Amino acid sequence: MAEASERRRLVKTVIGVALIGIVACRGSSRQSEAQGAAPPPESEAPVALNPDVPIAYPPALFERKVEGDVTLRLFVDSTGKLIPESTRVAEPSGYPALDSAALAGAPALKFAPAKRHGIPVATVFLQPVEFRQVGTTRTGTVTLPPPPAPALTPVLPPAAAPPPAPPRPRPVVRPPPDTTRADTTRVRADTTRVRPDTTHPEVPQHTKPYQNVLETIGWTPLIRINAVTRGIRTPVYAKAEFFNPGGSVKDRIGLAMIEAAERAGKLRPGGLIVEATSGNTGVGLAIAAAVKGYRCIFTMPDKMSQEKARLLRALGAEVIITPTAVPPDHPDNYIMKGRAIAAAHDNAIFADQHYNPVNPDVHYHTTGPEIWEQTDGKVTHFVCAPGTGGTVSGAGKFLKEKNPQIRVVAGDPVGSIYTGYARTHKKGDGQPYKVEGIGGDKIPTSLHWDVIDEWVVVSDKDAMQMARRLSKEEGLFVGGSTGVNVVAALDVARRSDDPTALVVTVLADTGERYLSKVYNEEWLRENQLIDDSRPTVARLVAAKTGDAPPLIHVAPEASVRQALNLMTTYNVSQLPVLEDNDGVGAVSEQALMARAIGQPKILDSPVRDVMDPPFPVVDAEAPVSLLTTLLSRTTPAALVRRNGKVVGIVTRYDLLHQLAGIH
Repeated sequence: MAEASERRRLVKTVIGVALIGIVACRGSSRQSEAQGAAPPPESEAPVALNPDVPIAYPPALFERKVEGDVTLRLFVDSTGKLIPESTRVAEPSGYPALDSAALAGAPALKFAPAKRHGIPVATVFLQPVEFRQVGTTRTGTVTLPPPPAPALTPVLPPAAAPPPAPPRPRPVVRPPPDTTRADTTRVRADTTRVRPDTTHPEVPQHTKPYQNVLETIGWTPLIRINAVTRGIRTPVYAKAEFFNPGGSVKDRIGLAMIEAAERAGKLRPGGLIVEATSGNTGVGLAIAAAVKGYRCIFTMPDKMSQEKARLLRALGAEVIITPTAVPPDHPDNYIMKGRAIAAAHDNAIFADQHYNPVNPDVHYHTTGPEIWEQTDGKVTHFVCAPGTGGTVSGAGKFLKEKNPQIRVVAGDPVGSIYTGYARTHKKGDGQPYKVEGIGGDKIPTSLHWDVIDEWVVVSDKDAMQMARRLSKEEGLFVGGSTGVNVVAALDVARRSDDPTALVVTVLADTGERYLSKVYNEEWLRENQLIDDSRPTVARLVAAKTGDAPPLIHVAPEASVRQALNLMTTYNVSQLPVLEDNDGVGAVSEQALMARAIGQPKILDSPVRDVMDPPFPVVDAEAPVSLLTTLLSRTTPAALVRRNGKVVGIVTRYDLLHQLAGIH
């Protein structure tokens, strides 16, 4: 009782701390739906105001036809007491009448304690009410008995983050206006005016300062995919995880794994964090370690991009590169190497993202609830390619608990063993593939197979090309793993073919880490991951018509007569002179005939005595544009070399036909 009295007293004294949110109601006839509505993901189910205590509102509110519910949000410390320091970052609603109403109802409020990222939070709710005139008291205020709770679409204002270590404030999520209602006027908590809804409602973000960069992790935006979905009726949305401070979805587990180790006493000040990572988890760990004062050592397979290794070093971590083509149990495997390093140091942890239960758990408590709230619970399919499996397992589990009809679909790169294991429950042999950070050659415990309903296999080429399309057509600069996610999501949406369905996938990380690979056309060509439409010299040689072989040449010892006969036979005007598969000279029909007419004896002379300098040599994969500057009046042809061997010849005539489109 004493604690309850203390709480009541503190509520009255810090009512200015409260952040009052007014949200539109959908009507008072759907009481059961409102009572079954899901609470915000960072709190337990709210405790409504005691129905025996009425709340008084002035007639002015009724006259303005304002409808909504009042939310009073407060923060508590680890003992459950209110934090007075919140006054530095909180703000009132701007409606004194509603603030007074909250104060009037405060004695009957109960705390709904919850924790987010291990930080205690108390969220206090007034019962939703519909403002309708019932009677007038002696003071002129309207007395409202508790009405049936209407069905609400929650619209929550950004929660202010009090020191010393608050959870991240949530963005205001405003659903589209309800076009079935004649009155769409709504009270907003961040203004003193009443405004109508608009087609593109404002979404305030980052309205308060943060204590450190770790507070900015999570609550990433959900963005509709438009250009690459043309012709698909089912809408596809993507969670833009590159908005996290480290540029990837792995920021979520980096902080969570460190905090879990701290709570368990496994990581003490000045300790060492070791992890086997494809790069992104290391970035998340390194950022958290930098803020908290820990050292980091990361092991990384050599197939990962150099940008990732350089970024980890820039964040103060030590990076050890290990070979990719070794068995999972080999001492040089990046996971085995990481475990050995952690075991050799005191006050060190191996984060172990593949087998750490914190991995899926943090997505269950953050990513899943965010998707549910951002889609107003309308999501029907969640598509995500697993690497460690934490995202698809944790978020997928949460979404299925909210709606068992939601289908969870996993994308998987060709070469990964995951799809085969899901079908046969037997571990097979994987094959090398180029996409980074997803798929695998081992079975991680953080991947919960029972959550996943379907697997979609995606090739490296399709993944890389989709990532590049997202950049060029959607303005979403992403990596190859996102390409797998979106290819799989489009496949699901295409097969669903239902405009009332809603597919959500994940933009796993930023494309800045793949400039040397996904966005490097030379690398893509080397790995046969791009359909190169550029005309090359080799294609020009292959396009030549006629019965002549691709390369007609003479030896230095051949006679001039033989050279002229060869040119006449194949109707060519010049020949290269080759010796040991190397161009040592060239002869032309015009020059030889001019000399033979004046000196007939020259017809029996060796070509070596009369040949001109050799033609230049170009690589078979060189662009045709190179020939436009190479071939001139004095250079009528060029030799074509592939793998060190001369395989053809191109002339000014061939080039002109290609440029003019003559076949």
